[in-house]
Amino acid sequence: MELFKHKEKIIRLSQLPEHELIKLYYVLLKRLSIYKEELISAEN
Repeated sequence: MELFKHKEKIIRLSQLPEHELIKLYYVLLKRLSIYKEELISAEN
């Protein structure tokens, strides 16, 4: 996932402590709904 790939840059630019960024990731990921690409039609 791109968020984790760029974690160090996000920490540097946001100036958040790592533990705060981890909390934000947790909140964000809890709210996401992830679906398999095969289940999504081309019209959507």
